[in-house]
Amino acid sequence: MYEPSRIAWRLGVSAAAALSLVLAGTAPALADDTIAPDTTPPVITSTGLTDGQTVLRQSVLHPVVTDDVGVTAVFVRVGTGSSFRCTVDASQGFNCPITVPVALNGTDVDVTVRAFDAAGNRTDQITRVHVVAVALSGALAPKAGTAMRSGPMTATLSDVSTETSKIEMTDGPAGAVLATLTAAPWAFTWNASATATPPCFRLSEPAGNSTTYCSNYVVSDEAPVIKSVWVFHEYGGNLAWSSRLDEGKGWIGTDGTISSSATDKVGIDHTELWVDGVFHSSATGQSAFFYWHDATRGRTFANLEVRVTNRVGLTTTKAFRLNIDNVGPVLQISPRAGTLLRGKQVIVTRTATDQHRIVVPDSAGFSSPWQPSPLSYIEYVALRGDGPIGLDFAVHDELGNPATLSNRVTVDNTKATVAFAKAPKNKAKVKGTVKVTATARDKYGVARVQLLINGKVVATDTTAAYKFSINTKKYGKKLKVRLRVYDRAGNVTTTSTRTWYRR
Repeated sequence: MYEPSRIAWRLGVSAAAALSLVLAGTAPALADDTIAPDTTPPVITSTGLTDGQTVLRQSVLHPVVTDDVGVTAVFVRVGTGSSFRCTVDASQGFNCPITVPVALNGTDVDVTVRAFDAAGNRTDQITRVHVVAVALSGALAPKAGTAMRSGPMTATLSDVSTETSKIEMTDGPAGAVLATLTAAPWAFTWNASATATPPCFRLSEPAGNSTTYCSNYVVSDEAPVIKSVWVFHEYGGNLAWSSRLDEGKGWIGTDGTISSSATDKVGIDHTELWVDGVFHSSATGQSAFFYWHDATRGRTFANLEVRVTNRVGLTTTKAFRLNIDNVGPVLQISPRAGTLLRGKQVIVTRTATDQHRIVVPDSAGFSSPWQPSPLSYIEYVALRGDGPIGLDFAVHDELGNPATLSNRVTVDNTKATVAFAKAPKNKAKVKGTVKVTATARDKYGVARVQLLINGKVVATDTTAAYKFSINTKKYGKKLKVRLRVYDRAGNVTTTSTRTWYRR
């Protein structure tokens, strides 16, 4: 069974009340029992201070507070300033750290301890104290957080408050005192090492006020570790492909962003990129980015070095071969430029060849933009109206090198015209050799004019004016004569038939 004194401590009530709680807990409550409201406020036996006591700028109070049910919160207020909330300490009860404003130094002020229970009952108790609040200050060099190599170093405090009578160098914020100085110069020697706790410096004045500065020095004799070097390529502002470079098998195009990632205990100061032994550029920070541009034709590789230097001056270098492909894919479009087209649609074949994968636009209809090389695909293009049109092709290779091609072709669905210029009329009687001249016209050019007799092509002329000689003896007594013209797009037109009779 629990002792009443232990229950009193855990609940913040008297031992007698705790015992009554234990005893009452053995019998169940009846249905018609009523619970009386708690109207009893907490009892503050002590504020942790005495009237007239001297209070320093930074102090910790331990007020003694009890309640018949339980204390829920305790606050401390210095004068009319801010309130400080107290915590519960397992060994000291309520623990109330306060910081007194320097402006109250040398004055007498009221310190109010205020306690609450769960029902909201409140108790205040005031103690009048005398304030000695001095804020000590100084400037530490090297400044806090400085990175350094191991070995003896000197830490100096300057611009120290005149009230300071002593400065102690301690092994961390709560460690042993390593050295003490009572007058300027405030210079301390510390044997820096990666395993040592960074020192702190505690400034004190005769009344007991103190201020502590911790150096948070970072000590390392280790060089940075370069984790990886990558290149990233963009197409139209979107990240499209990346390649690791530092393994010596990576590729870069005409343009790219080279990224170096490194780690170090004390932090990275800067990273340099060198190309073929020549400094290229520098970047600061943990991750470095370098813009690459090289359109030199015929250049297939470069020797790269990434040099990473940490905050203590140690440098790590990683050298590797960079493979370069700054030439875009070779493109072909069929039909070729200058072609005359006819009909309602044309089948367009696009072909791209490159040593790397081809990146096609979404309009190409592939499930993935990355396609193996060589790439060839067809598209059905509708032909509407006569006139020139462009057949376009624009892709990148996966290194971001672009390639474009536009074949300008002409749609011609209008047939050429053809007629007899000089020839016997229909139903004419002929003999011997007959001369025929034709006229043919087309906006985009006549390919050929043919002479047909009795349904067969007997002559073709490709040059204007179109002239034919007919030996009538070769075709029997009756000759059915027509002219047929082809334009350069392949449209065909045939005249009406003239019938001649051989005499």
